[in-house]
Amino acid sequence: LPLLPRAASSEHSKVRAAAGDALVQLMALSGGLEERLWQLLPSKARKGVQRLAQEQEGVTLLAAVPCEEDAMKKDVIVAEDARASCFICVSELTPHSWADLQAGESLKKSSTKVSSKKRNGHSKERHA
Repeated sequence: LPLLPRAASSEHSKVRAAAGDALVQLMALSGGLEERLWQLLPSKARKGVQRLAQEQEGVTLLAAVPCEEDAMKKDVIVAEDARASCFICVSELTPHSWADLQAGESLKKSSTKVSSKKRNGHSKERHA
C-alpha cells in the first residue's frame, strides 16, 4: 500500500492517474483509507483521488479503523515473508517516514543494505 499513495503523489500525471485509479479500487475493496494515511497525501493527490472516487458509486474514502492487513506490525509481516524486511509497511507510516519515503530515503537505505549483502556474498565466495 505505501507505494500507491506515493505514486498518487507523483509529479508525473500519468503515474498519478494510474496510481489514483488503483488506490480507488483498493479503497472500494477495503472500505476506505485510514484517516492518518489520507492526511499524508498532498492536497493535489487527495483531490485527484476524490475525483476518481466520485466517478464510481459506493466508494468510501475514509475508514474509521485500519483494515487488518494495514494494522499488522512489520515483524509479523517479515515472519510470514522475509523478503518484506526491506520494505516499509503501512503500520510504520508516520509523517516523518512518509517524508523520507517521498525523498527517496528508504530506497537509499534499502539499496545500501542490498549492496553490502552483495559485497559480503562476493567476499565469501573469494574465501571459499
